[in-house]
Amino acid sequence: MQIFLARQPIYNGSHDIVAYELLFRSGIENVYKHADGDYATKGVISDAFSLIGIQKMTGGKPAFINFTRNLLLEDVAFLLPKDLVVLEVLENVEPDKPVIDACIRLKMAGYKIALDDFVFEGKYEPLIDLADIIKVDFLTTPSPERAALVKRCARRPKMKFLAERVENLPDFKEGLALGYTLFQGYFFSKPEVISSRDLPHCNMGNLSVVNALARPNLELEDLEDIIKRDVSLTYKLLKFINSSLFGFSSRIESIRHAISLLGKKEVTRWVTLITFRQMCDISFPQLLETSLLTAKCCELLAPHLGLKGRASDLFLLGLFSVLDVLFNKPYEEILTDLPIAEDIKQALCGEPTRLRWLLLAVQSYRDGDWAQFSLNCARLSLAEDVFPTVFLSALDWVSSYAKL
Repeated sequence: MQIFLARQPIYNGSHDIVAYELLFRSGIENVYKHADGDYATKGVISDAFSLIGIQKMTGGKPAFINFTRNLLLEDVAFLLPKDLVVLEVLENVEPDKPVIDACIRLKMAGYKIALDDFVFEGKYEPLIDLADIIKVDFLTTPSPERAALVKRCARRPKMKFLAERVENLPDFKEGLALGYTLFQGYFFSKPEVISSRDLPHCNMGNLSVVNALARPNLELEDLEDIIKRDVSLTYKLLKFINSSLFGFSSRIESIRHAISLLGKKEVTRWVTLITFRQMCDISFPQLLETSLLTAKCCELLAPHLGLKGRASDLFLLGLFSVLDVLFNKPYEEILTDLPIAEDIKQALCGEPTRLRWLLLAVQSYRDGDWAQFSLNCARLSLAEDVFPTVFLSALDWVSSYAKL
């Protein structure tokens, strides 16, 4: 499954790129197909920060991201690093008290706010007082109004004005003369589409997962269990928490550690966001079920190998054993940026280690390849008769997924 985002550079008056606006795209065509605003922004957030990587999208420059009324009120923005985003309040957001209160919370937390496609009305005064940037559509705003907006809204000394949809040199020169310091539009460059292959996401029980996340008494252990049952969520959470956005000095290699660092509330919101984003049919339902079964078997076998303390690592070993099929890429490429333990990577890449033999033993038992099963059990000095009980327990665990 391919995912697509577009980015359009934002320039200063010297033609230097100072930021990018990130835009939702449903395909390689460089157009916006009127997707639901909440869905589009959630897609931009989850794909830019969790899959493609914000460094690849913006090179460390701020990312302008559209925010609907619903997303402002849901505090979705608090998932994002305040030094790398500018929150664009869309032009159709009514500036009532709940919206103003949400923007005040964001400003107090250090986020920057831009008002998109701004047309002056008195009711917007409270938002103007909170905004850092006002974006003016030069294609639809007559020249006298472009100047009037600067005079009306320039009472804040640090307020910046951004001329968007700048189509030609005269508009650029006019903007400079009027006091606009940021520019965006086809005169400079069109949006550039960036794509990446996404993981199919477990569709089974998506609604049940969302309901489970909404429980007021959700425990940390329950949240961890919800995440680790889903190969896509696990992959994205580990990649997200280990990105340069957070700058942790050591790698975060477990779901539990990620939750403890981000906090249960933030991780719950993040998982809900991803789950809603990915509510779609998947291409390999049986393959994903197989990965869950393999993961649980590896986890349950940890004590039998003297690796009880690494049960969560062995779960990841089994869970990620299908990534090459899901991504249609070799493991060496897939695992480059994935911060899992080095011996897990080696096992997935086929190096002849104990963890590789464990994975092969589980897979061969699962598939009924008894010669390979016996061979790998011997390599591990692992009794074959522990497998029936482990396998049945793992089957019960996988079947309980639908009951989440």
